Amino acid sequence: HIREEVQIPSNKPNVGQILWQQAQIFGMETRIAPGEVTIQGEIQVFLVYAGEESGGLQWFVERVPYQCVFEIPEADSSLIPYVTIRSQSLNCSLGNDADGEPRVILAEADLRADICLYGERKQELISDTYALDCSLVLEKDDISLMGLRMKNESACRVNETMKIQNPDQDILQICAGFGDAGIDHREITEDGILVEGAVKVQLLYLTSSDQTPIEAMEEVI
Repeated sequence: HIREEVQIPSNKPNVGQILWQQAQIFGMETRIAPGEVTIQGEIQVFLVYAGEESGGLQWFVERVPYQCVFEIPEADSSLIPYVTIRSQSLNCSLGNDADGEPRVILAEADLRADICLYGERKQELISDTYALDCSLVLEKDDISLMGLRMKNESACRVNETMKIQNPDQDILQICAGFGDAGIDHREITEDGILVEGAVKVQLLYLTSSDQTPIEAMEEVI
């Protein structure tokens, strides 16, 4: 469970009411120590709110650092971690700053972490047996042992052009963008590892229309 405070930028008015919120995890790092695994990174918080005293429709984006420590007795610095983490829930509530003004956002999130630790160990095998009082007939069978071949972290850049649903509106400014990548297929090839999937993209932007000054779109690429 993460609980962090986010300060409203000084050029933004006080918060009257929170209208919309969204969060995404960025830049996860993992450190292993004897008996524990530490995960740290950033959560990007995007907020749309109504300003106090006719402040109009406001929005801002802020990245909040987080750190979680998990107690795992088997953890050791010699092990190689594979960690996936995602936000199960996010709740933003309004708080006051030191002057009593509503300019603090309390961001709370529940994170689910799937932690796998990999390592190698020596395994003793019986190669032969004998007996002094009888003749032994050994039953043998082939077995496969797993070994760690390599550890690598790679990134793949995705470029795509998205068209807005209402072409009569001009995009004045992109407020925030979120992407969620999903893997559908993995395959080992002669040149490496082939990964196929899709990215679900969500955008929130300001428009030139007085009736709908803010719009959102979603697309899978």
